[in-house]
Amino acid sequence: MISFNIYFLIFSIFIFTICFYNLNKFSKYLNIFDLPDNKRKIHNKPIPKIGGIFFFIIFLVSFIQIFNFANFKETNNLNNLLIPSFFFILGLIDDKFDLSPNYRLFILTIGLVFLIKFFSLPQIELLSIENYGIINVKSFSLFFTILCYLLFLNAFNMIDGINGLAISIFTIYIILFYLVFDFAYSLFLNLFICCIIFFYFNIKDKIFLGNSGSYLLSGIISSFLISQNMDLENSFFAEEIFLILMIPGIDMLRLFILRISKKKHPFKADKFHIHHLLLPNFKNKYVLLIVLNLVFVPIFARFYFNINTLFLIVLALIVYSFIIIKYYSSNYNS
Repeated sequence: MISFNIYFLIFSIFIFTICFYNLNKFSKYLNIFDLPDNKRKIHNKPIPKIGGIFFFIIFLVSFIQIFNFANFKETNNLNNLLIPSFFFILGLIDDKFDLSPNYRLFILTIGLVFLIKFFSLPQIELLSIENYGIINVKSFSLFFTILCYLLFLNAFNMIDGINGLAISIFTIYIILFYLVFDFAYSLFLNLFICCIIFFYFNIKDKIFLGNSGSYLLSGIISSFLISQNMDLENSFFAEEIFLILMIPGIDMLRLFILRISKKKHPFKADKFHIHHLLLPNFKNKYVLLIVLNLVFVPIFARFYFNINTLFLIVLALIVYSFIIIKYYSSNYNS
């Protein structure tokens, strides 16, 4: 099995790399490019936004390789396959046809309701809070589960604003899941290697994740967390999950409030994200990526130094607030 995994990994890397060297051919065939504009985009030429396709191929083949048919039908495994796949397909359609935010939200909601009910996928029914106990949310578990999926999908999609950021954050997430939980080794290794390859091409302005990619990666993260929540003895506490997801989530909340206050649609794209606020102050984009990824230090501090979670949440909020207050100049109030 080990030798087979190694051969499969080498094969995956080979296919992944070959595909990247034929990006323009793939994009021209699918006609999926991220076009520059003068309002929001910082690139000045069309960039293929089909990164999600390559990740989905690796994800799907790795998943089939890891789980035999009997295990494949288990609820958690089915959840970890169907939800990311649904997100990827919708994201790819959105990349191709540029769906309106309201239409996209409607499809996401209906699709999640169908998948969860028809396939009896996991729902968040209990929340475990450290030093407090268990909170039963079964009476509105379907609503709460769908809300969690939608919130994180949009939050993760919003951080995909500068090259290398979304993929580096996803890499940190899967490293955390692998170190803390029994995240399938072969799937982790395949995704990790592909993240490194993609990161190189992404920061060189050769390819973007696209909505298909950001939706797929957010689906992998959220479905794993929700599946893991079914085992309360080995799952994260609710406040730990909040700590893990808080920075993308809080930045999304801030943007929603800001847009609504300006009488704009909450899903209307702009350049007010935290990375956009910091971008003019960093001449080296690699330094900016490192700074933005430092927000995950408290997460590892929690699991490896057993620092109080609420203290880390407050600390992260203070640092985030300081950044927003310091760098939100008058230019962003126009």
